[in-house]
Amino acid sequence: MKLGLVPEADRLPESPDAMVVVEPNVGSIARTKGNLYLLVTARTTGNRVAEATDLVAETIRTEYYYDESAGIRVCLQKAIATANKRLVHQADRLGLKSPDGNGPIGVGVAVVRGNEMYVATVGPAEAYLIRQARLSTLPDPHRERGLPSGGLEPDVWRGEISVGDSLVLVSPNMIGRLGPDELKDAMLTLHPQSAMEHLHARFVAAGGTGSDGAIAFEATEVATTSRAR
Repeated sequence: MKLGLVPEADRLPESPDAMVVVEPNVGSIARTKGNLYLLVTARTTGNRVAEATDLVAETIRTEYYYDESAGIRVCLQKAIATANKRLVHQADRLGLKSPDGNGPIGVGVAVVRGNEMYVATVGPAEAYLIRQARLSTLPDPHRERGLPSGGLEPDVWRGEISVGDSLVLVSPNMIGRLGPDELKDAMLTLHPQSAMEHLHARFVAAGGTGSDGAIAFEATEVATTSRAR
């Protein structure tokens, strides 16, 4: 995988977003759990909101890799549900209560194992698949339903990833400022890391504030090696 994410040094100081990338070195974990790419966003800002996104990110990462009771789809759903429960219990302390029961926290997560890819979004988080120069959205049907939520049932999309395919997990705050076409153009012409740096610089130049997280990866060919007897 070619990986790209907004550099920590470039992040806006008020951004509450949390990003996690796990690419296991242990073969057995890579074969069963694959690589994890996780973005946790928020509609609001503040220290307590940043604490909440960190809590969600760490919970999903830990629960996903710890849970060996089911397949990838179910383990992702359970990890997100566990993070949601922890936020529900701390909603008052973290100031996450909302009149309609839909919290401000969003989750965009992808798991890649071999040529399999699983993607889920909950609340304010976007996932875009770029394949053969076409951009597709992998949306949550209840995008307004952020964490903490009383009726959370995350959907997990499953598909195959091929050489040349790219996936971007990004804050809707950035997409709202730049537009999906600019994201697609950057991913088609630049390395994922350069694309994320370019898009973030454009976001800041356009007066963007608040949530600014983004993670991108592109599938590439793995060179085969041979050893003579």
